[in-house]
Amino acid sequence: MQKGAEHDKERAFTLNSYASFLAGSKKLKEAEAALQEALGIDPKSAMFHLNLGNLQDQAGRKDDALKSYLKTLELDPKNVNALYNLGLLHVEMGKLNEAKLSFTEALKLSPDDTDTQKQLDLVTKKIGGTQP
Repeated sequence: MQKGAEHDKERAFTLNSYASFLAGSKKLKEAEAALQEALGIDPKSAMFHLNLGNLQDQAGRKDDALKSYLKTLELDPKNVNALYNLGLLHVEMGKLNEAKLSFTEALKLSPDDTDTQKQLDLVTKKIGGTQP
């Protein structure tokens, strides 16, 4: 892999890609280590935080995933993927009102997203309310 400060960004992206490969191979600890190294190089990368959240969610570490998704949104408030994944996580955690808010925000940014609309409809039905 790339070495030296002049190659930091490339190294971070390579580590992120490698983490995706490892996660696909069910090597979650190794994937997380690669992502943590990437974040050590570029801690302000919303994409790396989002991928870390996805990995943590996949590993069943819901609280850690929540923190990572929230960090993603802190860095990139209009990150539709983070909003959608946060909504799904809230559903898994039984936080339906929070899920509804996340899906609603995602739909504001991407109004034609049918998957998000379906999730919002399901959550709204479970809550027993109407959509905003």
